[in-house]
Amino acid sequence: MAAADLVPHDVIQIVNLDPGERGIPHIMPGEPASRIVQPNGGPVRPGHRRDPLILLARGESSPKVWATYSLRVVHVNERNQLVRPAALVGRHG
Repeated sequence: MAAADLVPHDVIQIVNLDPGERGIPHIMPGEPASRIVQPNGGPVRPGHRRDPLILLARGESSPKVWATYSLRVVHVNERNQLVRPAALVGRHG
């Protein structure tokens, strides 16, 4: 969550690549150092354990803040470990 600049209760979108389903839950951290991120809210289970997922986060802020904010892409492996540092992919504004 830290690599993606997410905080507990952020609203995210989960895209499950196996069945092609989507859900829009809140995100909650698992136990410290567990590498687990838990969706909370409906639908909370858009797939099965080890399904490949894409998590999309978005935020609302003022144009002044967005002008200085860089978008991030975080890649993890099947064990939810970072495979490379978060990439800044440019400015939003």
